[in-house]
Amino acid sequence: MAMSKVEHGNILTYVSSLPSDIKDNIIQCMNKWTNGEQAYGYIHPVQVCSNLLALQTRMPFLSDQQTMDLTILKMHLQHKIQ
Repeated sequence: MAMSKVEHGNILTYVSSLPSDIKDNIIQCMNKWTNGEQAYGYIHPVQVCSNLLALQTRMPFLSDQQTMDLTILKMHLQHKIQ
């Protein structure tokens, strides 16, 4: 399913609030998956978000707002990147 400019903008809004290393990782995975390069070992961006949220519950490293943004980002990505 193609992503509209509005949806892409919404996703980038949530990504922008995250620390730069996490932001870069999610954007790279997102770009690889939308370009069809998932066969090269890149995990799905939703899995990246899930892994980070699991880590957040064991060893908090994000602010409450960043955690909420990551959760919303995960929901957006589940619907847009197949």
